[in-house]
Amino acid sequence: MFIDIEAGITDDKEEYVRGETEDEDEHEREEDIYDNVQSYIAVTQHSRLMQSIGDAGEDAWEELLGRARERGRSSSVTERLRSNEEVRLEGNDRIFEIGCLVGHEESTVFKVLSLATHPTLPQILARSITAQSTIPGRIYAEVDSMDQAHVLALQISELDPSNIRPVSMDEQTKMLTWASPYRPEDQKWVQVHDKRAKWKKYKGDTGLLVKRKEGFLVGLIPRIGKESCPPQALAPHDDMVKTFGVCKVKALEVQKRYIFKKCTYTQEGILLVPIDEIDLIITSEILPCYHEFLLFCDTLLLEEATRLKTLSQVLQKRLQLQDQVKVIRGEFAGVLGEVVEVGNEEVLLRLPSQNIVAPFSILEVCPHFKVGDHVAVTHGEHKGFKGWVMFVYADTLVVHIAPEKEASSTSSAISISNEF
Repeated sequence: MFIDIEAGITDDKEEYVRGETEDEDEHEREEDIYDNVQSYIAVTQHSRLMQSIGDAGEDAWEELLGRARERGRSSSVTERLRSNEEVRLEGNDRIFEIGCLVGHEESTVFKVLSLATHPTLPQILARSITAQSTIPGRIYAEVDSMDQAHVLALQISELDPSNIRPVSMDEQTKMLTWASPYRPEDQKWVQVHDKRAKWKKYKGDTGLLVKRKEGFLVGLIPRIGKESCPPQALAPHDDMVKTFGVCKVKALEVQKRYIFKKCTYTQEGILLVPIDEIDLIITSEILPCYHEFLLFCDTLLLEEATRLKTLSQVLQKRLQLQDQVKVIRGEFAGVLGEVVEVGNEEVLLRLPSQNIVAPFSILEVCPHFKVGDHVAVTHGEHKGFKGWVMFVYADTLVVHIAPEKEASSTSSAISISNEF
């Protein structure tokens, strides 16, 4: 048996072309029918419109169109847009901030929109509503009153009716320009969260983001040593050359940096790591501990504006009224005192041994602990632990950590830096 393959292909092709042509003809007929229907609808609507105009008279329609044009011309918004003036919120524009389930801000907006566009029972709960993923935990609604904002919050399950506040005029445009707290920014504090062997010893350390030509870098206080977790200390170029030799420390004079064990450091001794090579926690709430802050202050990496801002934040977090402190610099170094007032950059201390009350820079004092003090760890691996001081060394406390529950029979003692 022989099969004519070419003949088979030719027949199939002709059949395919014929079928395709028939489909196209059918499609064209459907389009003609659709066009005819649309033309009929348009002609019918036009006829009805002309009949309505004829019944009412042309004067009535001209009067109606004239009023519409006048309203358009008299609109204050239209006038301001035509004159290129900046459109500002008026005093009667009311915007309310409503608490929202975190992660559901944008979906809440769509819920309000779906209620407003319901085909049978539309509910207009707000004139406008705004939400951004960069503003977690809240949405902004334009409504007439607090009662209307409360009704809106009750209708949407993700909103909190007990967390509503009016937004002042000054805040009403600011909310549209808030930056994400998780976005990398120049001179922003971050925390290392990398568990890989190379960075494990830096886990929990605070770093400073800096923006350079090559992108974002994070500056860290180096931990150089043979221990599993060497202490934090700056590694200036000259000291590194003396310790390890010129062969192991390669200077990069153009960038004022040097390379040691394939890592880049500034001349002052800050470790620089590209942001994409290390896992970081980036939020607006991270601050360095006092010890880290002092080390960064000795470098040019920390800009003056950031130093002053961080100084105030660290001070407020670290020292409180009636705290016992020790002066570590200046004429009264070693003298103990009590905090009587906390300022932006200074603290006012009472020094009983000197019988004086005097101001000191935050950099000149540090907390003073003694055996029996009840303390809380605020940084590092043991962050959040509370206990009692058992021993005090030069720069280390041994703290007894009490069991969380009375039923527990275990407790522990840990050694931590007293700079916390």
